[in-house]
Parts: sequence; structure tokens; C-alpha cells
Amino acid sequence: EMREHIRMSLSEHQRVKELSLSHHNVPTSSDVLTEADWLHLQSGAKLRKYKRQQIIMKDGEATRSLYQIARGKVRIEKDGVPVRVLEESHMFGEISFLEGGTATADVYADEDDTHVYSIDGEFIESLLKVEPGLPGRFYRSLAMNLGELLRTRKVPANQQLQKQATPNTSQPSGNSLSVS
Repeated sequence: EMREHIRMSLSEHQRVKELSLSHHNVPTSSDVLTEADWLHLQSGAKLRKYKRQQIIMKDGEATRSLYQIARGKVRIEKDGVPVRVLEESHMFGEISFLEGGTATADVYADEDDTHVYSIDGEFIESLLKVEPGLPGRFYRSLAMNLGELLRTRKVPANQQLQKQATPNTSQPSGNSLSVS
């Protein structure tokens, strides 16, 4: 049964990796982690299934898990405003994992039959202690994910901070983040 689970995890990972590579011309976080790395991480993952609009993670909720979308899409919202839509192979939850605390946004399934891997932070940390080379690849992968998030914003973070510091009454107020 365990071999079948690993075989299924490997084929699911390969499908997710192929989808990821077909959408990008630059290296992605899935290029940084090896197949063996993904198998190790997924061995401690729980696959959860969600219906459209079902909440996956709530802003302020205590969590140290990382999440990877195996099927479907998720929508990230901050204060009820859509910020981003993520598709298969994308990860989320990096900030709460790194800061060891709480979710920084609401995350909803954006399609019926959305499947998401949830990987507990304690499991990840124990794995990083025993797998040589994995910590460097793992944290590089997280850095690439967060870098991608920053690049997809409509307004660069420094301009957004500047706008908050010096309000301009000639422009309409509102959220300056885009939905990808």
C-alpha cells in the first residue's frame, strides 16, 4: 500500500512538474527541488479535497504548514479583496511557514474538485535535518516562490509604501494588487 502511495505521488508530482514547466520559460521552484526531494516532502503530506469557495486557510489562523496545489486553482484574498489566483503546482503558505505563525491571507478553492497537499512545518523541519543538500534547495525554492509573488504585483512594493506614506487625493483609493 505504501509503495502504491509513493508511485501515485510520483506520477502526480511528474504531472504537476510537467504542467509547471510548460507554463514557464524561467527556472521554477519545482526545478530546484529534485524528484527525490518531492517524494520526501510528499511522504509527510496530506492530500485534501475542496469544493469551489471552500476555505483552505483563514487570515490570522495559526499554521506552520506549506501547501501545494495538486489539481485546480486557489484564490488568495486579503480583507475580502482578491489578490492572486494560483494554479496547479504552485505553493502557498510560505510566509506563515517562515515566520512560524499565522496565515496572512484567506485562501479559497477557486474550482470544484481542487486538491491541495498540506505539509506540516514540523515534518519539513525534521526532514531538513536528515537530508543532506535539501535545506539549501528547499529554501531557494521558497525564495523563488516569494520572488515570483513580488514580481506579479501591479505596483512595486516600494511605490505602494510611498503611496501609503503620502496619500494622493487625485487618485482613487483601493487595492493596488492584481489578480494573476
